[in-house]
Amino acid sequence: MTETLIAIIFIGVFIETCFTTYMWLKVQKELDEQRYAMLSVQEVAKKLKVSDETVRRMVRRGELSGRKVGSLWRIDSEAVR
Repeated sequence: MTETLIAIIFIGVFIETCFTTYMWLKVQKELDEQRYAMLSVQEVAKKLKVSDETVRRMVRRGELSGRKVGSLWRIDSEAVR
């Protein structure tokens, strides 16, 4: 009886660990996709052939979709296409 209970607990812990690992990997993948979907001011300026300041101005005016992450601007890659 005790061995059966220990086996059930072990299986439950194993399943919980697998599920937690799966969810963590899923979240990491989503974060990676979001990270690559954002461009720096310099990358956007190069693509649009304008200055960095012009890109910042465009974001502030709402002409480009972006957000500030810390002290840096990140622009949605979809907005540049």
